[in-house]
Amino acid sequence: MAVPNMFMSLFWLPAVNPDTWLRVLGLVVVVLAYYYLQAARHRLRPMMEASVHGRMAASVVFLALVRLGLGPAQLLLFGLVDLVCALWTRQGLKAAEN
Repeated sequence: MAVPNMFMSLFWLPAVNPDTWLRVLGLVVVVLAYYYLQAARHRLRPMMEASVHGRMAASVVFLALVRLGLGPAQLLLFGLVDLVCALWTRQGLKAAEN
């Protein structure tokens, strides 16, 4: 994890333990989950549509990471779940139009 620590030095911050980045990512995930919850509560269709595009893109990136040998094959399972849920959401949004 040398690259994040390199950027930390640009802001005169000390290098941190790699576990710290996992905790930061966990915080980002929790905050994003809150955003999604609020978007669903308020029926923010543009956010739901954007999530379809984002989850489809994530599936493609997971596939690319596995194919390039940069990630474990288990990422394909996450990609498949994301793709199925994205298609399900898209179908629901189309049904709500009618």
